[in-house]
Amino acid sequence: MFDKKLEAEKVIFNNPAFNIYTETMEAKALSRSFLFIDLKQILLAVRTDLFRMHHASIAYEETTGAQLKLDGNTEMDKVRINITDSLFSNNDIHFKTLTCALSDIHAVIPGTYQNIQINKLDIDHKGTLQATSLKISPQYDKLGMGQKAGHQIDVVDATISGVTITKLDIIKCFQQKIIAEQIWINGSNINIFRDRRLPRISQYKPLPVAFLKTIPIHIRVHHFKVTESTLLYEEFPKDGLQTGLLKIEKLQLSLSPLISHPGPSDPDHMDLNMEGSIMGSGTIKASVYLPFNPGKDYSVSGAIDNLDLTSLNSSAENLGKFHIESGLLNNLSFQFSLNDEKASGKVEGEYHNLVVDKLKGQQKKIAKFPSFMLKNVIIPKNKDKSMPVDRRTGIIDYKFDHTRFISFYLLRSLLSGIEASFTFGFLLPK
Repeated sequence: MFDKKLEAEKVIFNNPAFNIYTETMEAKALSRSFLFIDLKQILLAVRTDLFRMHHASIAYEETTGAQLKLDGNTEMDKVRINITDSLFSNNDIHFKTLTCALSDIHAVIPGTYQNIQINKLDIDHKGTLQATSLKISPQYDKLGMGQKAGHQIDVVDATISGVTITKLDIIKCFQQKIIAEQIWINGSNINIFRDRRLPRISQYKPLPVAFLKTIPIHIRVHHFKVTESTLLYEEFPKDGLQTGLLKIEKLQLSLSPLISHPGPSDPDHMDLNMEGSIMGSGTIKASVYLPFNPGKDYSVSGAIDNLDLTSLNSSAENLGKFHIESGLLNNLSFQFSLNDEKASGKVEGEYHNLVVDKLKGQQKKIAKFPSFMLKNVIIPKNKDKSMPVDRRTGIIDYKFDHTRFISFYLLRSLLSGIEASFTFGFLLPK
């Protein structure tokens, strides 16, 4: 104790309450914790065979606005802690095993106006993490979020029934590294809203692999998957009175591996596979090859099958200002590559009984002449296998806008190929 060191067989806290306030300096995520600055005056190190907190209440806050509050129990074996100004960075904490049972976890993400709430989180001695009832919610209503930010943002309102991480290296988590065998997200309902009437910030957005390399956390997971989820995207158009909706149900996604900072011994790419049902009709399947080498192209392939096109009228009418009277997309296969400059490839489609009207005005009245041209000149009513393949094929040639997200890039690339498959495709509704 005279050397400011605590060495004991057991250290047990019953009903403790900790308030940790951290000052962020420069670009460092964790810099100076005032709790540990004060504690360091009397204690520099802790060595114990057993460290336990029973019914603990912890509140953590950064000068950035980040907040974390939680209650619960935690236990560590063979603990070695060095007390510094920081919050356990630079290898200041070591232990053999860690288990915890936490509840009522609330977090605030700075700069996003989003809250995270987890009902229960458990970690066992094998490194299996299980979280139940995870909720991501906006701090204001969906229209007020954009007004608060002053520009377009994606407002996320999501509920996830469960998250499981297996073989998680807990010690590495204290070093800003996530190393695990699998991350499994199950039973999600994700709603995303964007108000296009607000100004859009033109900020450079890298492709996914390049983006992962920019984040300070090192992620190394053998397999990441999402099962049985629903994704709803809602958008308020720049000109219009109603929002448009696009929903993907029964969404399943897998990514293997998930690596943010690849090394020489790692695979040369990641494989992304997804499938789902568009607006409860038909199916979409897609595979994406994501290379770690920045000089190599991404590769995208997949197909949409048996889609009732009238199910798209919410987005078609409110965002594209056209109405689909009828139409069945039997198949639309696509294959293209993309890089920092452009997307190149082709689409091949087959559909039946497609009838489209162009709308005008806020009352969405039919524009007679444009609708006549769509029905009689631009869009054939049927394109089946009796038609030559070249007349059902469109060339993808789309330039990448680095101020847009990758999802926009992929969708616009696909639509450019569909547009090119028609003789007068440039006259199609946008």
